[in-house]
Parts: sequence; structure tokens; C-alpha cells
Amino acid sequence: MGNLLRMICKQVFKVIRKQDWYRPDAYLYKDLIIALAKCQKMDDAMQLWEDMRKENLFADSQTYTEMIRGFLRQGSPADAMNIYEDMMKSPEPPEELVV
Repeated sequence: MGNLLRMICKQVFKVIRKQDWYRPDAYLYKDLIIALAKCQKMDDAMQLWEDMRKENLFADSQTYTEMIRGFLRQGSPADAMNIYEDMMKSPEPPEELVV
């Protein structure tokens, strides 16, 4: 995802979240987070992760897996471990990570 496209997507999502009809949706967050993590845009993925948590939404096993992979690809094992620990503390932790 190019920088311009990434910036546009983030701005569109911010606008959508301010609309009266918007309802928090874990699947929308999931798709955006996974796309950013696969592109190694972990700062942006982490910002969405935190926004998702503020809306009381939880990730699924695929989202956890891609976040962990993204941090490991970036050379940030401590951040990957933080996501893993977050997963283990979630109300319904996935039984396994998606390989």
C-alpha cells in the first residue's frame, strides 16, 4: 500500500467513524489492521489496534497472528510479545494462532 493510499484510507476511516450511522465493527478494523501489518506499517496498525480496543472490540486469531508477524518482521519481538500477552488476557482468547 503506497503512502498516499495509506494516508487516504486512514482519513476516510476517521471520517466514517464520526458519522451518526457508524457502529464499531471488529471486521472493518481487522481488515485495516491486517493490511497495514502486512505492509509493515506497524505504527499505523498499532494506532488502529488501540482505537479498536477503545471501542471495546477484540481481535480474532488472524488479527493477532498478523500483528505478531508484523512486529517480528520489523524486528520488534518485545512488541510481538505484548500483543501475545494481550491475546491471552482477552475475554475469549483464540485457542491457536493462524499459521
